Amino acid sequence: MEPVAEPLELPDGYGTTTTTLAWADVRARLETATQYWVATTLADGRPHAVPVDGLWLDDLWYWGGSDQAVHYRSALANPQVVMHLPDPARAVVVEGTAGLARPSPALAERLVKASKA
Repeated sequence: MEPVAEPLELPDGYGTTTTTLAWADVRARLETATQYWVATTLADGRPHAVPVDGLWLDDLWYWGGSDQAVHYRSALANPQVVMHLPDPARAVVVEGTAGLARPSPALAERLVKASKA
């Protein structure tokens, strides 16, 4: 399933969004990135955003962290997350559902190789 790009709705006076990025271009940027921002929701409803290292592989985003990290615990409790690349001039924002990855040995090997690259 290919993601759906949505143009930003800007307030009056800010201009009008007329185009969105092609998925191939977005995918390429996600695949070459090494740092991302992830936003989760705390148990009391407050948002929490933090920069994290990660990997985009096979159109899935993998990020790690200690099971004591706030973003880790809040994503387990409420898996609705937002991830975006750090460049505000060329914004790429991905909304989705997080879950614990239990990669097969073959996928784990690919993730290790991608991480070392």
